[in-house]
Amino acid sequence: MPRSKRPSGLYRPWYHRGPVQLMLTRVSRAWPFQAVARVLLVAAVLGGVGYAFVASWSQLDRTAWTFSPLPAAVAFALWFAAFLWVAPLWVTVCRSLGGTITLRQGVRIHLISNLGKYLPGKVLHAVGLVVMARNLGVPGPIGVTSVLVELALSLTGAGLVSLLALPLVLDDQRAFLVPVVALAIGFALCVMHPAVLGRLLRLGSRFVPGARDHFDTDRLLPYPKALLLLSAYAASWLILGSSLFASAQIVHPLNAALLPQMAGVMALSYLFGLVVPFAPAGLGARESATALFLATLMPLPAAVATSVLARVIGIMAEAFGAAVATRL
Repeated sequence: MPRSKRPSGLYRPWYHRGPVQLMLTRVSRAWPFQAVARVLLVAAVLGGVGYAFVASWSQLDRTAWTFSPLPAAVAFALWFAAFLWVAPLWVTVCRSLGGTITLRQGVRIHLISNLGKYLPGKVLHAVGLVVMARNLGVPGPIGVTSVLVELALSLTGAGLVSLLALPLVLDDQRAFLVPVVALAIGFALCVMHPAVLGRLLRLGSRFVPGARDHFDTDRLLPYPKALLLLSAYAASWLILGSSLFASAQIVHPLNAALLPQMAGVMALSYLFGLVVPFAPAGLGARESATALFLATLMPLPAAVATSVLARVIGIMAEAFGAAVATRL
């Protein structure tokens, strides 16, 4: 006896639902374990975001600052713009590797999967993006390769921005740092070459669950496109630096000439956050690094308040982005 056709709309993918039902589909009697797993995953993601927000807010509550609506709104908008900027870049990477995905679909799942970084482990947002892309028809090897390539581009972009800003942040060490930066730029350009990048990504795939057997070294970006995308990913750190600068105006107004340094501080703090593998989104390590570098530009209490305030604004902007994405 043929099966009856499922009514349309009852089994929509989870990313078409509202933010509260972020990763839930309709509970199916045939797959109770999958339904329970989805419920637990949603609870874990929302719990991670909530924990990061409460922990950051409790730190902010212990510092001296006065709420200013305009700088806070600008910081929020710039943070959201930075993550909205990166999402189409991943779509470009995925398409360049042979994936077939629309811009709307790619932006949606990229913004939603970004919340996975608030779970301990550093790789769950990448795994989530691969799974969601596969549900949209992107083959597993292409999805895994696109995520690894994006990670390489983002890390290299952050490294370049931080290195370029170091001579400005640590002015007394400029004579030593300038040659180091020049060598680092040359190293980054070599890393982006497919022959080198493929070997590095093969090594990095060992740290992403299930990625090692699906990474395809034959699907890498042409060198000119890789360099173009590297500059675009580096630009995202400039946008985040502008958001940090706007956050600083709430606590300790700075001169606009310090914008390049703020971008470097954001990139450096991101890299420091990666060395704490089990902290959700580098919680604690990133704020400490941000405050440490900001202390070269403002008093230490103001630097601490600015770093925590920027984290709170960032959490709100990313949660807002995921909520908007579920409606795309």
